[in-house]
Amino acid sequence: MSLTTTARIFRNIILPVIVFLPFTITIFNRLFVRLPESSGLPSASFCPAEFEGKSPYQWHYLGGLYPTLETLLCQVITCFAEAVDTERTRYLPYMADFSVSLWIYAAVPFIEAHRVGSSIPSVLVLIIQLLAQYFTGAAMTPIFWIIYFISTYKKDLTVIRKGDADSVFFGTVVGYLLPTVAMLAWPVVPTNYVWQLFPLVIFAAIIPYRLVASKDTYALAGHSSVSSLYVLIFAASLITHLGAFAAHNFNVESFIGDWLALNPLPVKGSSPAGIFIYILQWDGLYIFGSLTVAGVWLTANSILEGVGIIGWFATTYLVLSPGAAVSAIFWWREKKLEGARKAVRK
Repeated sequence: MSLTTTARIFRNIILPVIVFLPFTITIFNRLFVRLPESSGLPSASFCPAEFEGKSPYQWHYLGGLYPTLETLLCQVITCFAEAVDTERTRYLPYMADFSVSLWIYAAVPFIEAHRVGSSIPSVLVLIIQLLAQYFTGAAMTPIFWIIYFISTYKKDLTVIRKGDADSVFFGTVVGYLLPTVAMLAWPVVPTNYVWQLFPLVIFAAIIPYRLVASKDTYALAGHSSVSSLYVLIFAASLITHLGAFAAHNFNVESFIGDWLALNPLPVKGSSPAGIFIYILQWDGLYIFGSLTVAGVWLTANSILEGVGIIGWFATTYLVLSPGAAVSAIFWWREKKLEGARKAVRK
């Protein structure tokens, strides 16, 4: 085995497991072991295993055919509903801020799955993100990156065709942004339900777009489309972040309390919405943290660049919003890939 092969095995198989698996293990321990012991899950009383239909959130979401899955959906929808509806005045600015920032989390895996030579089918991204709706994106995003880096053991994925990039652009706008706006503007169970299934909606929107898109677009590079999507996410995240800051009357301490879980584990008797926000605070920190680590991995060509990316994330996470911070990192990566491609063509 050559030195180059050994280095690739370490970089693409061993190191990703060492780096990303602790994200999943530690967040799973905090949210699925310590939190239930401390306060109990906030949705348990709304969603008994035996269907009763007394809760406003306990519906036959799957026609009554899969009771266990319906109970899980009820639990997730209850959490969101308590934050965006029941305690709307207190938590809506943060929920809008958080949800729009998550657009980058919804987009990046689908973009990477559509790069030329990718061995990760988009249906795998769909499954991982659907599982994340219950097991949290904090736990599942690192799993995606482990699979991604292992799958690129023998190749680096750098090229994306315009048709594929445009389909993801369209899919995430229709499948993520619009359901997010609907859930925040009309906080009723149906809009909440559709938002929980956003990975499926994105996947479903991508397929018809690819069927009707001009075949000529698949002969062109799609870096500009990807960059444009990241710019749009950056702008949307920044605007909602500033709106949330204004809702706090520009009180820095109060605003930071939304994004960082400064308090200890919630105790029994805490409000369902309060417990859920605590979950989101840790969920967001791990999602955007693991995205940033992946961004360093994919973008940095030197230690200095890597330190710069981490410094950017640390200083802009609260100032510009997590979504803006991470989208800027992946925008830079895309511009570097585009520049390298143009240099080769010359």
